[in-house]
Amino acid sequence: MLKSLGKCIHCELLGFWIPNVFSQVHYPAGVEGIKCATLPSPGLYTRVYTVFYTGSEFDDGPPWFNRTDVVVFVPRLIWISDWKLFGANYGMDVLVPMGYVDVDHPPAGLGRSSGWAMGDTQLGLVLLGWHFEGLDIGAGYALWVPIGSYHDVCDLGKGFWGHMVTLGATFYPDQEKAWAISVLNRYELNHEHQDLDVTPGHVWTVEWGVSRVVKPGLELGGVGYFQWQTTSDSGSQAPDVHEQVMGVGPELVVQVKPIGAMLSLRYN
Repeated sequence: MLKSLGKCIHCELLGFWIPNVFSQVHYPAGVEGIKCATLPSPGLYTRVYTVFYTGSEFDDGPPWFNRTDVVVFVPRLIWISDWKLFGANYGMDVLVPMGYVDVDHPPAGLGRSSGWAMGDTQLGLVLLGWHFEGLDIGAGYALWVPIGSYHDVCDLGKGFWGHMVTLGATFYPDQEKAWAISVLNRYELNHEHQDLDVTPGHVWTVEWGVSRVVKPGLELGGVGYFQWQTTSDSGSQAPDVHEQVMGVGPELVVQVKPIGAMLSLRYN
């Protein structure tokens, strides 16, 4: 049976899916929102992220960037089985980002660059979800496959393979589960770039959310994230920079019963 876990419209300011010339991070920090560590019950689900990004200042980034606007559409397929592994429901997922990038960089006299692009695919080979009376735990392993183009300033691909491990929990402090406190950790380990003598450093991402069910079908909360590079890049062409980004903001989740979906609106 195909279920709709969420058709999500995310209005966010992210340090991801921006022109790849200086970003060496695969995972889009901040996309999961409230109850970020909770996996669904057994079934087949679709989830669609639509990310709107705009930025005009890039600390320690290339000086020739003046303004960047990005719209990214990310369909995700999630499968959770009845099969138990270590007491958890086992599952898998896959997502493929694609989007439109518009970059303005007049200081270097290069004018404007824009175009459609496809990002790297995430293959979630292991998803593990535990569900207890007042606690959900999620864990997983995913592989980033560099299928996206990365040669142009507007491309979304990164040009290297990556591994990502995940662990998080959602705590419900009240018996009715009206309140939820969730924290999700992701750690990325990267391979050498396909064309450059650079191996990007490891990246740790922490996402959190605090929410309350206001009434059936309506949930409000606050969300945030912090993503930072924990090890240095290596190689003769490696930059001497440790990337980091953080954000915080509100989120609204509404159940759309006629189509069996959840709509999420978030700003960071």
